[in-house]
Amino acid sequence: MPRLMGCACLAAAAVSLGPLAGAAELAIPNGDFETGRPGEGPPSSWTVVEAPLYITAGQGLSGPDPTAAYSGNNFLTASRFAPNPDAPFPANQRMGIYQTIDLTPHAAKIDMGNRAVMLKFAYNDADNGDNGVVTIEFLDEFANRVGFGDLFETDSAQTGAGNWSVGSVYARAPAGARQMVVSIAGERNPGAGGTVRNVSFDAFAAELTEASASGPPRNVVHGNLVMFDPNGAWSWYQDERAIVAADGTKLVVGGVGNSRGFGGDTANSDVKSTIFDIATGSRTTTILHDRLYSHSGGDDHNTAAFLELPSGNILAMYSGHNNVNGSASYRSFYRIYDAETESWGTESVFNWNTEAPGGSNFPTTYSNLFFLLNEGTRQGRIINIARSHDRSPNFMYSDDEGESWQYGGQLTTTSNVGYVNGYFKYVATGDDRIDFIATEHHPRDFNTSLYHGYIEDGKIYNSASTELDGSIYDRQDLPAPNQFTPVFQANTVVDGQVMTRVWNTDVQSYGDGTIAALFKARAAPYSSNANVDKDDHRMFYGRFDGTDWTYTELGRAGENLYPNEQDYTGLGALHPSNPDVLYVSTEFNPETDEYLGVHEIFKGTTSDHGATWSWTAITENSTHDNLRPLIPKWGENNTALIWFRGDYYTQGYFDAAVVGIVDQAAVSTSPVRYFDAGTDNTTFADGQPLQTSATTEMDGPQDNLWHLRTGIGNDGDVLTSNESGSEDAATLKTTISDLEAGTYEVFAYFWADNSQDWMLQAGFTADNMLAFRSRGSQMADPAQFEQIDTVTAQGGDVQMYRVYVGRQTLAANGSIDVFVDDWSTSKFTERTWYDGVGVARVSTAPVPEPASVTLYLTAFAQVLRKLGASRFAHPAFDSSPDQASPVCDTAQ
Repeated sequence: MPRLMGCACLAAAAVSLGPLAGAAELAIPNGDFETGRPGEGPPSSWTVVEAPLYITAGQGLSGPDPTAAYSGNNFLTASRFAPNPDAPFPANQRMGIYQTIDLTPHAAKIDMGNRAVMLKFAYNDADNGDNGVVTIEFLDEFANRVGFGDLFETDSAQTGAGNWSVGSVYARAPAGARQMVVSIAGERNPGAGGTVRNVSFDAFAAELTEASASGPPRNVVHGNLVMFDPNGAWSWYQDERAIVAADGTKLVVGGVGNSRGFGGDTANSDVKSTIFDIATGSRTTTILHDRLYSHSGGDDHNTAAFLELPSGNILAMYSGHNNVNGSASYRSFYRIYDAETESWGTESVFNWNTEAPGGSNFPTTYSNLFFLLNEGTRQGRIINIARSHDRSPNFMYSDDEGESWQYGGQLTTTSNVGYVNGYFKYVATGDDRIDFIATEHHPRDFNTSLYHGYIEDGKIYNSASTELDGSIYDRQDLPAPNQFTPVFQANTVVDGQVMTRVWNTDVQSYGDGTIAALFKARAAPYSSNANVDKDDHRMFYGRFDGTDWTYTELGRAGENLYPNEQDYTGLGALHPSNPDVLYVSTEFNPETDEYLGVHEIFKGTTSDHGATWSWTAITENSTHDNLRPLIPKWGENNTALIWFRGDYYTQGYFDAAVVGIVDQAAVSTSPVRYFDAGTDNTTFADGQPLQTSATTEMDGPQDNLWHLRTGIGNDGDVLTSNESGSEDAATLKTTISDLEAGTYEVFAYFWADNSQDWMLQAGFTADNMLAFRSRGSQMADPAQFEQIDTVTAQGGDVQMYRVYVGRQTLAANGSIDVFVDDWSTSKFTERTWYDGVGVARVSTAPVPEPASVTLYLTAFAQVLRKLGASRFAHPAFDSSPDQASPVCDTAQ
């Protein structure tokens, strides 16, 4: 997740948190928590909002909590050991206090504008299962909320046992602000164990200063960003997590929801599929399994894998992460999408514990789906490889398009001395081969290396085609991962650095026989302590030319994503149709080695078979991490780059949106024509004239009406909601008139504070709108518009965001309606600032012909022959089927 502003690990010795020169100090009574009796709460001058935090001098606490204050004698803690070892915590697992600061002595300066508050403090977060939050709100003289600042969340990776770190919250003070409310909370992350809240605070100080100038545009995306799902993420050992249908009409994307994200508890642990219609841009999300809990609930390991079947139907397969619920721990769940009815069928279950001979001695995790045309008793066989018996890869198979399944066998094994017996990434190669790269164990537990092998004709081979297992359909003579061909071995020295704890990221195979691998390693000598040197991971590209494996270091990946998984990084993806293109997620610019402080996506290209790489940024200046990119196979002229953007705390605790760029080489768009929303083109959804609350530059009242806020936005105003509390304003309709016949990409625009998650609903009908979040949207760049010199996209701490609504085609000259709305739930009451809509004309150029149409026709005929169809009477086909070009073996 992004690094927090102003955080740096410190020893217990205090560093001054007083006002800067020229700034006015704002008094925070008992901001150092010296007043009050240790063990009692709330501290003097602070008010309880949920349950109290307590003053302590450290007595009764023990590591990982600090036992001495940052400054003075006392500090604030959420640990129940401070007041009473037996005191229960509230049912909602959250404790909070607040204090209201009088700003009237500074009213004249605040009302002049351009003033901000900088709140600074010390904190300790010694447990990644806990979370501390600090916020600022501003009230006017009538106690109405008129503004708020950044939300600060503690980061256990910054402190650790007993250490203090410095945090800060920055907030512009709006004109009319007369009070400032400082709130402090401690909570247990959902699903985390234990009863102690290991979060502490000390030394709160605040100052009123001149507001800082606007920084560079945030959340820049080079390409048209599509938001597929406002709440989703995935692990990387299930494939394919996204597919494009063979006819190019739809893109299917998976994901798992989490209670931390959009929708809160109602979306927790939902296994989902989103079908994106490539022609219209519409998105349809289906919950494949409601609440597939494992461990902490919304676990990203539970993501579905997808496979398009010969019939055009789509198979989805998913499993809980080890511990689900009793016997469900040993199950794979599956559903089939009917292409004709465009609907998912009912869920079915495969029980590994009853279907595998002798049962399964390890719960099931992951799904990896393949269709092998030359296998099976009919016309092709579906294989699903999962982690199951013996903590190793096992597989089930179906010869009737997924209607029925049976256990197949076990692929590898080794001694059960670690968490699992290796991690595997797979790719289908042609009609009858599966390539894989594997480690021996989890790199947290061992100094792992990386190996390659493949499955063909029911047997297992190394890279040199040496047979290592004569039949995959049993549990006999099983090879271990380290018996395969080494791709990259631990303790290899690269540019003077010893590389250890190797882990696989992606693998692809190509028509010329090339196999490529993407992987990572720690740049440090091996230590049995898994936490040593976990902050310097390196990215590598491996390539097999048919004889040897070579490798190239791509650059720094950054530190691990969270403490308990020391080898989790941002990862990357190889382009499945081009061995010279890949994408990575990293905290360092691979071109300059500049530290970015947040994970960005970069595209890498090579012209010398991977020896050297050139890099271009896909995302820039992001406010949230961009993680785990993937690319489904879609032909060399098209690319769908998909990732999730947000805050990733653990595999079961995240707040992210699934986004991507769908790029068709034959499709281009004109600059966007912008239409500001106003009474001339915007009504209520039913066509009634728009009515708003009073027009002001301040936050609108809590009256369930849209507020016309002036002083910001294009044409000097925006339509706002949820500014002073939860509202449910009526749906609006903005009509874009006088458009010529043709196809248009349609966008909606809203404003957001870069440190918060403001929202907008938008769609082409009032009953089918998508909820767009600022973390799932992209900056609106004035250079994208026809009105390049007149569209405004930045203002102070807010900027305008663009969301992709979809595509509309007009058979004749006419208009397009865009419906928009606010969003308010018990978890999300973030404000909506709606500004307008835009359209871009779509042009389609002829798709470049393949190098040889004859080769493609020959390949098609060869597939038909394998299916038993009659041969074509076409001059491209020789009288002998075995004389077809070898290139055809890999044509899809």
